[in-house]
Amino acid sequence: MKDLLMEYYKDQECPVCQEKFKEGDMIVVCPECGTPYHKECYNKQGECINKQRHGEYFYTNSNIESLKKSFERPEIKKDSSKSEIEYIDCPSCGETNNKENKICESCGEPLDSRPKLIWFNSEKIISEEKISGISVKDWFYYLGSGALSYLVKFKAIDKNKYSLTEFNFSAFIFKELYFFYRKMYLAGILFCVLRLFIVAAILTAFLPAGLLQAIQNLVQTTGLLEFFNLQDSEIYSSIIRQYILFFNQNPQVQNYILFSQFVLQVIMGATASRIYRKMSIKKINSIDRKVYMSDADYKNILIKKGSVNSNLVWIIGLILLFLFRI
Repeated sequence: MKDLLMEYYKDQECPVCQEKFKEGDMIVVCPECGTPYHKECYNKQGECINKQRHGEYFYTNSNIESLKKSFERPEIKKDSSKSEIEYIDCPSCGETNNKENKICESCGEPLDSRPKLIWFNSEKIISEEKISGISVKDWFYYLGSGALSYLVKFKAIDKNKYSLTEFNFSAFIFKELYFFYRKMYLAGILFCVLRLFIVAAILTAFLPAGLLQAIQNLVQTTGLLEFFNLQDSEIYSSIIRQYILFFNQNPQVQNYILFSQFVLQVIMGATASRIYRKMSIKKINSIDRKVYMSDADYKNILIKKGSVNSNLVWIIGLILLFLFRI
């Protein structure tokens, strides 16, 4: 393509930078008047410098029509007898290319960033397929880091089979923080409430009535947030001593709490992928393609709605550190 352009424009200058075209330059041509530009210069200009003169065809020469035809790349017809992975779409312009190409035949951008056929945990991910009704390309934009492992989990869920592949070890280890990290805020809040409810239920069932009443009175007097900052209070110190003495004398209660928390962690790990998949499908399908007509805009909104929220995790961690002085 570059050689073809050089044949017609090698002795001419770019109207933006005023430099002559040389071998290796990426040249683009205005389809209205035939004015040639360096690709970078045209992108910087944003439009044809001779836009006001369009219609005069002042730049058109006898070879312009043949030049245009030379740039009309014939549509690649996929052979149904071949695998889908014989072809890939350019991540920049969306044009179909043969898989052997290093750069796009249409826009010249590299094709290496395009997701290829990958085997992961005995599962095959093909760039052209749809998982849970969403294209793999859209999933990669939305999921961000760890997209491949999630796609394998989502494929397993689509098949209605439960296995260790679906189990989410990140949710099992990091618990509620994982849900906030992946922008599943409602699920994170509900699991936090459930955790507190379980602990409160166990303590209410086993702690002495007098100790429970003392804690309740102190919380009502000082407030829940101030309760954790009363280390110098004599009443607070007395309650803590009774609390520690109770657990030393009744270690089984501590075991009940630890076991309940472990069960909750297992539930988080077992359900996190299904919750994430359902929430993600809802978010992606809520995007109105009539509003985001441009592929670039659609890609940006996918990334914005998906990806992760690491800042919130840090904020929650700092709040917990401040409240409980961990």
